[in-house]
Amino acid sequence: MSIIAKSTPFHDEERSKALEISSEAIRRIAKLGGPRCCTLSTYTTLNLAVMELKKMGYGLPKSEVAGSCKGYRLNDQCHGYRCPYYPKSKESEQQHLA
Repeated sequence: MSIIAKSTPFHDEERSKALEISSEAIRRIAKLGGPRCCTLSTYTTLNLAVMELKKMGYGLPKSEVAGSCKGYRLNDQCHGYRCPYYPKSKESEQQHLA
């Protein structure tokens, strides 16, 4: 957000907005709880970024990432069904294995 807003530590409103969005991303990740998960952190942050960029006038497509994690088997601390990105059904799991 800082890059898009051309914000530096010397800017007022632009810097504040970038910090607000960063703190919102961290808040959303913390609210989901659980141990570390790169997919959860990345998808949560990207969803927020797309939403904020749309507010700024950028026309970005929003793809559906719910239930689309492909790395859950590689993470021994996976949140499983508590995670919005975890495959919720055998059908979606089969699609991810293909």
